[in-house]
Amino acid sequence: MAKRVLKSATKKKSDTRDKILLAAFKAFHEKGYNGTSIQDIIEAANVPKASSYNHFRSKEQLALEVLSLYALTVQDGMAGSAEPSPIGLLRTYFERWITQHEKWGFETGCMIGNFTAEISNSEEVLRAFVIRTFDFWNAAIADLLVKAQEKGVIPATQNPKELASYILNSYHGAVLRGKLTRDRTPYDQFLTHTFDYLLKHVKTSSIRRSTSKKKR
Repeated sequence: MAKRVLKSATKKKSDTRDKILLAAFKAFHEKGYNGTSIQDIIEAANVPKASSYNHFRSKEQLALEVLSLYALTVQDGMAGSAEPSPIGLLRTYFERWITQHEKWGFETGCMIGNFTAEISNSEEVLRAFVIRTFDFWNAAIADLLVKAQEKGVIPATQNPKELASYILNSYHGAVLRGKLTRDRTPYDQFLTHTFDYLLKHVKTSSIRRSTSKKKR
């Protein structure tokens, strides 16, 4: 997934820059932001050390570009699917990511979530970017929930934005727990309780009112 996004986003840039980005993507995801040095990235990319400063002013700038590429995978996943049901699309999205985490051996977790735990209060630029990414993620989920309400799948009384935030927080809790246990049990629990209970098909209050009027 990382290579596909990197190739798409950097195809017009220099080969050296691509190598640095790909090496940084892998290193930040596997070792974390604080656990990775510029020297680690340069050695993994197999490029001259001076070349890194020709393309990136600092480790923070490099991290921002890597996070931007990772965020593209979030946007891609939320954008396309043939699934007609809003809730079905949402479940497909999470299942797709869980499959990816499984391919990674549940060792790396979510890069956005990892940065959330690592960055300090002084790193305002990174912090602001992560907040914007979560806001996009939250809005995309909320949009699907609104569509589900319009179809009468979930109660109209639910606040889509708050419900989306709860779902997103639960998912990242499962990712964090899965990274610790190195298995998919937390992910399966997230799917079960989110989609089989919380978002299970129910009649909305408006539908119930409509039905009661007919009986009269």
